[in-house]
Amino acid sequence: MPGAWENAADRVDVVVAIPYIGATPLTIDWVMNTINLVKPANTRVVSWRGLPVDVARNRLVREALKLKAKWIFYLDADVLPPPPIIPRLMGWKLPIVSGLYRSKLGYPAIWNRDPEVAHKYNPLSEWRGSGLVAVDVVPAGCLLIDTRVLEIIPEPWFEWGIDRKPDGLSEDFTFCQKAQDYGFPIYVDLGAECHHEHLLPVGPRGQAEDLVLLPKDKVVILPQGKGEN
Repeated sequence: MPGAWENAADRVDVVVAIPYIGATPLTIDWVMNTINLVKPANTRVVSWRGLPVDVARNRLVREALKLKAKWIFYLDADVLPPPPIIPRLMGWKLPIVSGLYRSKLGYPAIWNRDPEVAHKYNPLSEWRGSGLVAVDVVPAGCLLIDTRVLEIIPEPWFEWGIDRKPDGLSEDFTFCQKAQDYGFPIYVDLGAECHHEHLLPVGPRGQAEDLVLLPKDKVVILPQGKGEN
Protein backbone atom coordinates (compact mmCIF):
# COMPACT_ATOMS: atom_id res chain seq x y z
CA MET A 1 0.00 0.00 0.00
CA PRO A 2 1.26 3.49 -0.74
CA GLY A 3 1.79 5.80 2.16
CA ALA A 4 3.12 9.26 2.90
CA TRP A 5 5.68 9.65 5.67
CA GLU A 6 4.78 13.23 6.31
CA ASN A 7 2.00 15.70 5.73
CA ALA A 8 2.39 17.69 2.53
CA ALA A 9 0.95 20.94 1.33
CA ASP A 10 -1.70 20.96 -1.37
CA ARG A 11 1.01 21.69 -3.91
CA VAL A 12 3.63 18.95 -4.23
CA ASP A 13 6.98 19.95 -5.71
CA VAL A 14 8.99 16.79 -4.99
CA VAL A 15 7.93 13.19 -4.52
CA VAL A 16 10.53 11.07 -2.74
CA ALA A 17 9.74 7.65 -4.19
CA ILE A 18 10.86 4.52 -2.35
CA PRO A 19 10.30 1.13 -4.02
CA TYR A 20 10.77 -1.28 -1.12
CA ILE A 21 10.79 -4.88 -2.31
CA GLY A 22 11.09 -6.21 1.23
CA ALA A 23 13.79 -8.79 0.48
CA THR A 24 16.04 -7.41 3.23
CA PRO A 25 15.08 -5.47 6.37
CA LEU A 26 15.58 -1.74 6.51
CA THR A 27 18.59 -0.76 8.59
CA ILE A 28 18.54 1.88 11.30
CA ASP A 29 21.29 3.70 9.37
CA TRP A 30 19.06 3.95 6.30
CA VAL A 31 16.03 5.07 8.30
CA MET A 32 17.96 7.78 10.15
CA ASN A 33 19.70 8.91 6.96
CA THR A 34 16.37 9.22 5.16
CA ILE A 35 14.77 11.13 8.01
CA ASN A 36 17.69 13.57 7.95
CA LEU A 37 17.50 14.27 4.23
CA VAL A 38 17.07 17.94 3.41
CA LYS A 39 13.60 18.02 1.90
CA PRO A 40 12.49 21.07 -0.08
CA ALA A 41 9.19 22.67 0.82
CA ASN A 42 6.18 20.75 -0.43
CA THR A 43 7.87 17.35 -0.46
CA ARG A 44 5.91 14.14 -0.08
CA VAL A 45 7.48 10.76 0.65
CA VAL A 46 5.71 7.77 -0.91
CA SER A 47 6.59 4.08 -0.95
CA TRP A 48 5.33 0.85 -2.48
CA ARG A 49 6.19 -2.35 -0.69
CA GLY A 50 6.32 -5.98 -1.79
CA LEU A 51 6.11 -5.43 -5.55
CA PRO A 52 8.56 -6.27 -8.34
CA VAL A 53 10.88 -3.32 -8.64
CA ASP A 54 9.75 -2.24 -12.12
CA VAL A 55 6.08 -2.42 -11.10
CA ALA A 56 6.82 -0.36 -7.98
CA ARG A 57 8.76 2.28 -9.91
CA ASN A 58 5.98 2.65 -12.48
CA ARG A 59 3.33 3.02 -9.77
CA LEU A 60 5.43 5.65 -8.09
CA VAL A 61 5.63 7.57 -11.37
CA ARG A 62 1.85 7.48 -11.65
CA GLU A 63 1.57 8.74 -8.08
CA ALA A 64 3.94 11.63 -8.80
CA LEU A 65 2.05 12.58 -11.96
CA LYS A 66 -1.29 12.37 -10.14
CA LEU A 67 0.09 14.76 -7.51
CA LYS A 68 1.35 17.05 -10.31
CA ALA A 69 4.81 17.02 -8.73
CA LYS A 70 7.62 18.82 -10.51
CA TRP A 71 10.23 16.25 -9.57
CA ILE A 72 10.40 12.59 -8.56
CA PHE A 73 13.40 11.51 -6.53
CA TYR A 74 13.94 7.75 -6.41
CA LEU A 75 15.61 6.47 -3.27
CA ASP A 76 16.32 2.76 -2.91
CA ALA A 77 16.01 1.14 0.51
CA ASP A 78 19.74 0.38 0.67
CA VAL A 79 21.21 3.67 -0.58
CA LEU A 80 22.38 6.36 1.86
CA PRO A 81 22.91 9.68 0.07
CA PRO A 82 24.34 12.82 1.68
CA PRO A 83 21.61 14.87 3.44
CA PRO A 84 21.48 17.75 0.89
CA ILE A 85 21.23 15.38 -2.11
CA ILE A 86 17.77 16.50 -3.28
CA PRO A 87 18.39 20.29 -3.46
CA ARG A 88 21.88 19.59 -4.82
CA LEU A 89 20.57 17.55 -7.75
CA MET A 90 17.67 19.96 -8.31
CA GLY A 91 20.22 22.77 -8.55
CA TRP A 92 21.57 21.38 -11.80
CA LYS A 93 18.15 22.01 -13.46
CA LEU A 94 18.51 18.92 -15.63
CA PRO A 95 15.84 16.47 -16.80
CA ILE A 96 17.66 13.42 -15.37
CA VAL A 97 20.55 13.44 -12.90
CA SER A 98 21.84 10.86 -10.44
CA GLY A 99 24.05 10.71 -7.40
CA LEU A 100 27.03 8.37 -7.48
CA TYR A 101 27.33 5.09 -5.61
CA ARG A 102 28.88 1.68 -6.09
CA SER A 103 27.08 -1.34 -7.46
CA LYS A 104 26.79 -4.41 -5.26
CA LEU A 105 29.84 -5.77 -7.08
CA GLY A 106 31.93 -2.86 -5.89
CA TYR A 107 32.50 -0.72 -8.99
CA PRO A 108 30.89 2.70 -9.55
CA ALA A 109 27.33 2.23 -10.77
CA ILE A 110 27.51 4.20 -14.01
CA TRP A 111 27.82 2.75 -17.48
CA ASN A 112 28.44 3.68 -21.11
CA ARG A 113 27.50 1.70 -24.18
CA ASP A 114 30.17 -0.58 -25.59
CA PRO A 115 31.13 0.95 -28.95
CA GLU A 116 31.81 -2.48 -30.45
CA VAL A 117 29.20 -4.81 -28.95
CA ALA A 118 25.46 -4.17 -29.22
CA HIS A 119 23.40 -4.30 -26.02
CA LYS A 120 26.56 -4.30 -23.91
CA TYR A 121 27.48 -1.67 -21.34
CA ASN A 122 30.80 -1.12 -19.65
CA PRO A 123 31.00 0.24 -16.10
CA LEU A 124 33.13 3.34 -15.73
CA SER A 125 35.82 3.02 -13.12
CA GLU A 126 38.09 6.03 -13.57
CA TRP A 127 37.61 9.72 -14.28
CA ARG A 128 39.13 13.10 -13.59
CA GLY A 129 37.26 15.76 -11.68
CA SER A 130 34.19 15.64 -9.48
CA GLY A 131 31.58 17.58 -11.41
CA LEU A 132 28.80 16.69 -13.78
CA VAL A 133 29.31 14.06 -16.51
CA ALA A 134 26.99 12.70 -19.19
CA VAL A 135 26.73 8.89 -19.24
CA ASP A 136 24.50 6.32 -20.89
CA VAL A 137 23.12 4.55 -17.82
CA VAL A 138 22.71 5.36 -14.15
CA PRO A 139 20.95 3.22 -11.56
CA ALA A 140 17.66 4.41 -10.10
CA GLY A 141 18.63 4.24 -6.44
CA CYS A 142 19.44 7.96 -6.07
CA LEU A 143 17.86 9.47 -9.16
CA LEU A 144 16.11 12.80 -9.74
CA ILE A 145 13.77 13.08 -12.73
CA ASP A 146 11.85 16.09 -13.97
CA THR A 147 8.28 14.77 -14.28
CA ARG A 148 7.91 16.49 -17.66
CA VAL A 149 10.22 13.73 -18.95
CA LEU A 150 7.74 11.13 -17.70
CA GLU A 151 4.86 12.90 -19.40
CA ILE A 152 6.65 12.57 -22.74
CA ILE A 153 7.98 9.02 -22.45
CA PRO A 154 5.05 6.56 -22.70
CA GLU A 155 4.57 3.98 -19.98
CA PRO A 156 5.79 1.57 -18.87
CA TRP A 157 8.74 3.77 -18.02
CA PHE A 158 10.58 0.94 -16.28
CA GLU A 159 10.68 -2.66 -17.56
CA TRP A 160 12.56 -5.56 -16.03
CA GLY A 161 13.86 -7.60 -18.95
CA ILE A 162 16.32 -10.01 -17.31
CA ASP A 163 15.13 -13.60 -17.79
CA ARG A 164 12.14 -12.30 -19.73
CA LYS A 165 13.59 -11.56 -23.15
CA PRO A 166 16.84 -12.04 -25.10
CA ASP A 167 19.43 -9.46 -24.09
CA GLY A 168 17.05 -8.35 -21.35
CA LEU A 169 18.25 -5.61 -19.01
CA SER A 170 17.23 -4.39 -15.57
CA GLU A 171 14.58 -1.70 -15.21
CA ASP A 172 17.03 1.17 -14.70
CA PHE A 173 18.88 0.30 -17.92
CA THR A 174 15.63 0.17 -19.90
CA PHE A 175 14.52 3.52 -18.50
CA CYS A 176 17.80 5.13 -19.52
CA GLN A 177 17.52 3.63 -23.00
CA LYS A 178 14.01 5.03 -23.41
CA ALA A 179 15.05 8.44 -22.10
CA GLN A 180 17.88 8.66 -24.60
CA ASP A 181 15.59 7.48 -27.40
CA TYR A 182 13.40 10.49 -26.62
CA GLY A 183 16.37 12.85 -26.62
CA PHE A 184 16.94 13.25 -22.88
CA PRO A 185 20.59 13.21 -21.78
CA ILE A 186 21.52 11.43 -18.55
CA TYR A 187 23.97 12.89 -16.06
CA VAL A 188 25.71 11.79 -12.91
CA ASP A 189 26.95 14.18 -10.25
CA LEU A 190 30.35 12.72 -9.38
CA GLY A 191 30.54 14.85 -6.26
CA ALA A 192 27.28 13.50 -4.82
CA GLU A 193 28.67 10.28 -3.38
CA CYS A 194 26.30 7.87 -1.65
CA HIS A 195 26.83 4.74 0.40
CA HIS A 196 25.34 1.51 -0.95
CA GLU A 197 24.53 -0.98 1.78
CA HIS A 198 24.78 -4.73 1.26
CA LEU A 199 27.84 -4.60 -1.00
CA LEU A 200 29.47 -7.94 -1.66
CA PRO A 201 32.54 -8.71 0.49
CA VAL A 202 35.56 -6.77 -0.73
CA GLY A 203 38.95 -8.43 -0.83
CA PRO A 204 42.42 -6.97 -0.25
CA ARG A 205 42.67 -5.74 -3.83
CA GLY A 206 39.69 -3.48 -3.38
CA GLN A 207 37.30 -5.60 -5.41
CA ALA A 208 34.61 -8.15 -4.69
CA GLU A 209 36.15 -11.46 -3.69
CA ASP A 210 36.50 -14.09 -6.42
CA LEU A 211 35.21 -11.70 -9.06
CA VAL A 212 36.96 -9.80 -11.83
CA LEU A 213 35.19 -6.48 -11.92
CA LEU A 214 36.58 -4.80 -15.00
CA PRO A 215 39.21 -5.94 -17.52
CA LYS A 216 42.02 -3.45 -17.88
CA ASP A 217 41.32 -3.00 -21.58
CA LYS A 218 37.76 -1.91 -20.75
CA VAL A 219 38.61 0.84 -18.27
CA VAL A 220 37.11 4.10 -19.48
CA ILE A 221 38.60 7.43 -18.45
CA LEU A 222 36.20 10.33 -18.73
CA PRO A 223 37.37 13.81 -19.64
CA GLN A 224 37.37 16.59 -17.09
CA GLY A 225 33.81 16.79 -15.76
CA LYS A 226 31.96 19.93 -16.70
CA GLY A 227 30.21 21.92 -14.04
CA GLU A 228 33.03 21.43 -11.54
CA ASN A 229 32.19 22.44 -8.02
